[in-house]
Amino acid sequence: MTLDMNSEHQLQNSCYNEHNMIIYEDLYTLREIYAKFSKKALEKNNEIMLIVTTYETPDTVRDMLSEYDINVHKHESNGSLVIIDSVQGYQRANFYGVLRLIQLLAIRAQKDSKSGIFSIADMGSFFLFDREKELVNYELTIPKTIDIRLKAFCCYHKNDFSSRLTKDQQRQLINHHYKTLSSSIFY
Repeated sequence: MTLDMNSEHQLQNSCYNEHNMIIYEDLYTLREIYAKFSKKALEKNNEIMLIVTTYETPDTVRDMLSEYDINVHKHESNGSLVIIDSVQGYQRANFYGVLRLIQLLAIRAQKDSKSGIFSIADMGSFFLFDREKELVNYELTIPKTIDIRLKAFCCYHKNDFSSRLTKDQQRQLINHHYKTLSSSIFY
Protein backbone atom coordinates (compact mmCIF):
# COMPACT_ATOMS: atom_id res chain seq x y z
CA MET A 1 0.00 0.00 0.00
CA THR A 2 1.17 3.52 -0.70
CA LEU A 3 0.02 6.96 0.29
CA ASP A 4 -2.22 8.76 -2.14
CA MET A 5 -1.54 12.41 -2.95
CA ASN A 6 -4.41 13.73 -0.80
CA SER A 7 -3.29 11.85 2.32
CA GLU A 8 0.34 12.73 1.81
CA HIS A 9 -0.64 16.37 1.36
CA GLN A 10 -2.68 16.34 4.59
CA LEU A 11 0.18 14.80 6.54
CA GLN A 12 2.75 17.18 5.08
CA ASN A 13 0.56 20.15 5.81
CA SER A 14 -0.29 19.24 9.37
CA CYS A 15 0.44 22.07 11.74
CA TYR A 16 1.98 22.28 15.14
CA ASN A 17 -0.45 21.98 18.05
CA GLU A 18 -2.67 19.46 16.20
CA HIS A 19 -3.79 16.18 17.81
CA ASN A 20 -4.64 14.03 14.76
CA MET A 21 -5.56 10.43 14.10
CA ILE A 22 -4.66 7.88 11.41
CA ILE A 23 -6.61 4.67 10.91
CA TYR A 24 -4.25 2.49 8.88
CA GLU A 25 -5.02 -0.58 6.80
CA ASP A 26 -1.89 -2.64 7.47
CA LEU A 27 1.62 -2.49 8.86
CA TYR A 28 3.11 -1.74 5.43
CA THR A 29 1.09 1.46 5.21
CA LEU A 30 2.12 2.52 8.70
CA ARG A 31 5.77 1.79 7.90
CA GLU A 32 5.60 3.96 4.81
CA ILE A 33 4.08 6.77 6.83
CA TYR A 34 6.59 6.75 9.67
CA ALA A 35 9.61 6.21 7.43
CA LYS A 36 8.73 8.86 4.90
CA PHE A 37 7.76 11.46 7.46
CA SER A 38 10.70 10.67 9.75
CA LYS A 39 13.05 11.44 6.89
CA LYS A 40 11.34 14.74 6.23
CA ALA A 41 11.08 15.67 9.93
CA LEU A 42 14.72 14.88 10.63
CA GLU A 43 16.43 16.03 7.45
CA LYS A 44 14.29 18.87 6.16
CA ASN A 45 12.09 20.28 8.93
CA ASN A 46 14.60 20.28 11.82
CA GLU A 47 12.10 18.44 14.06
CA ILE A 48 12.43 15.85 16.78
CA MET A 49 10.79 12.62 15.60
CA LEU A 50 8.99 10.39 18.11
CA ILE A 51 7.80 6.94 17.06
CA VAL A 52 5.76 4.84 19.50
CA THR A 53 5.42 1.31 18.13
CA THR A 54 3.11 -1.59 18.98
CA TYR A 55 3.09 -4.27 16.29
CA GLU A 56 6.82 -4.27 15.59
CA THR A 57 9.86 -3.89 17.80
CA PRO A 58 11.86 -0.68 18.06
CA ASP A 59 14.71 -2.52 16.31
CA THR A 60 12.42 -3.31 13.37
CA VAL A 61 11.50 0.38 13.18
CA ARG A 62 15.21 1.26 13.18
CA ASP A 63 15.79 -1.20 10.33
CA MET A 64 12.92 0.30 8.32
CA LEU A 65 14.23 3.83 8.84
CA SER A 66 17.69 2.70 7.76
CA GLU A 67 16.17 1.34 4.54
CA TYR A 68 14.96 4.91 3.89
CA ASP A 69 18.58 6.11 4.20
CA ILE A 70 18.04 7.69 7.61
CA ASN A 71 21.12 7.69 9.83
CA VAL A 72 19.30 6.20 12.81
CA HIS A 73 22.37 5.98 15.04
CA LYS A 74 23.25 9.65 14.50
CA HIS A 75 19.71 10.90 15.11
CA GLU A 76 19.15 8.73 18.19
CA SER A 77 22.53 9.76 19.58
CA ASN A 78 21.80 13.47 19.24
CA GLY A 79 18.26 13.06 20.60
CA SER A 80 16.39 14.06 17.44
CA LEU A 81 14.94 10.54 17.00
CA VAL A 82 13.18 8.70 19.83
CA ILE A 83 11.68 5.23 19.30
CA ILE A 84 9.82 3.51 22.14
CA ASP A 85 7.60 0.50 22.61
CA SER A 86 4.00 1.53 23.28
CA VAL A 87 3.68 -0.93 26.15
CA GLN A 88 6.44 0.99 27.94
CA GLY A 89 4.90 4.33 27.04
CA TYR A 90 1.24 3.65 27.73
CA GLN A 91 0.87 0.57 29.93
CA ARG A 92 3.59 0.90 32.58
CA ALA A 93 2.81 2.94 35.72
CA ASN A 94 0.18 5.14 34.02
CA PHE A 95 -1.11 5.97 30.56
CA TYR A 96 0.54 9.37 30.45
CA GLY A 97 4.15 8.25 29.91
CA VAL A 98 4.17 9.24 26.24
CA LEU A 99 2.55 12.60 26.99
CA ARG A 100 5.17 13.28 29.66
CA LEU A 101 7.91 12.28 27.19
CA ILE A 102 6.47 14.72 24.64
CA GLN A 103 6.59 17.50 27.23
CA LEU A 104 10.27 16.72 27.88
CA LEU A 105 10.99 16.57 24.14
CA ALA A 106 9.33 19.98 23.71
CA ILE A 107 11.79 21.43 26.24
CA ARG A 108 14.67 19.77 24.36
CA ALA A 109 13.35 21.03 21.02
CA GLN A 110 13.30 24.61 22.29
CA LYS A 111 16.75 24.29 23.89
CA ASP A 112 18.23 22.77 20.72
CA SER A 113 16.51 25.31 18.40
CA LYS A 114 14.38 22.62 16.77
CA SER A 115 11.19 23.54 14.94
CA GLY A 116 9.07 21.19 17.07
CA ILE A 117 8.11 17.54 17.40
CA PHE A 118 6.54 15.14 14.91
CA SER A 119 4.96 12.14 16.63
CA ILE A 120 3.59 8.90 15.21
CA ALA A 121 2.13 6.89 18.11
CA ASP A 122 0.47 3.51 17.60
CA MET A 123 -2.27 3.06 20.19
CA GLY A 124 -2.39 -0.73 19.82
CA SER A 125 -1.03 -1.54 23.27
CA PHE A 126 -4.38 -0.55 24.79
CA PHE A 127 -5.99 -3.32 22.72
CA LEU A 128 -3.31 -5.82 23.69
CA PHE A 129 -4.26 -5.30 27.35
CA ASP A 130 -8.04 -5.10 26.75
CA ARG A 131 -8.12 -1.47 27.87
CA GLU A 132 -10.45 0.03 25.29
CA LYS A 133 -12.36 2.09 27.86
CA GLU A 134 -9.11 3.47 29.29
CA LEU A 135 -7.93 4.26 25.75
CA VAL A 136 -11.00 6.36 25.02
CA ASN A 137 -10.76 8.11 28.39
CA TYR A 138 -7.06 8.83 27.79
CA GLU A 139 -7.66 10.22 24.31
CA LEU A 140 -10.51 12.41 25.54
CA THR A 141 -8.17 14.08 28.06
CA ILE A 142 -6.01 15.37 25.20
CA PRO A 143 -7.57 18.32 23.36
CA LYS A 144 -7.77 18.65 19.56
CA THR A 145 -5.19 21.40 19.76
CA ILE A 146 -2.29 21.13 22.17
CA ASP A 147 -0.22 23.93 23.63
CA ILE A 148 3.01 22.26 22.48
CA ARG A 149 4.87 22.63 19.15
CA LEU A 150 3.77 19.13 18.23
CA LYS A 151 2.35 17.47 15.14
CA ALA A 152 0.72 14.45 16.79
CA PHE A 153 -0.72 11.43 15.00
CA CYS A 154 -2.39 8.71 17.08
CA CYS A 155 -2.43 5.61 14.91
CA TYR A 156 -5.00 2.82 14.97
CA HIS A 157 -4.94 -0.43 13.03
CA LYS A 158 -8.22 -0.62 11.12
CA ASN A 159 -9.12 -4.01 12.62
CA ASP A 160 -8.57 -2.80 16.19
CA PHE A 161 -10.56 0.35 15.57
CA SER A 162 -13.51 -1.28 13.82
CA SER A 163 -13.84 -4.52 15.80
CA ARG A 164 -12.64 -3.63 19.31
CA LEU A 165 -14.34 -0.27 19.78
CA THR A 166 -18.07 0.38 19.88
CA LYS A 167 -19.57 2.72 17.30
CA ASP A 168 -19.95 5.32 20.03
CA GLN A 169 -16.29 4.99 21.05
CA GLN A 170 -15.24 5.27 17.38
CA ARG A 171 -17.33 8.42 16.99
CA GLN A 172 -15.90 9.93 20.18
CA LEU A 173 -12.33 9.34 19.01
CA ILE A 174 -12.93 10.68 15.52
CA ASN A 175 -14.68 13.77 16.86
CA HIS A 176 -11.97 14.41 19.46
CA HIS A 177 -9.07 14.58 16.99
CA TYR A 178 -8.29 17.68 14.93
CA LYS A 179 -8.38 15.60 11.75
CA THR A 180 -8.74 11.92 11.01
CA LEU A 181 -7.07 10.22 8.07
CA SER A 182 -8.33 6.78 7.12
CA SER A 183 -6.28 4.14 5.33
CA SER A 184 -8.97 4.03 2.66
CA ILE A 185 -7.52 7.31 1.45
CA PHE A 186 -3.94 6.04 1.65
CA TYR A 187 -4.19 4.00 -1.55
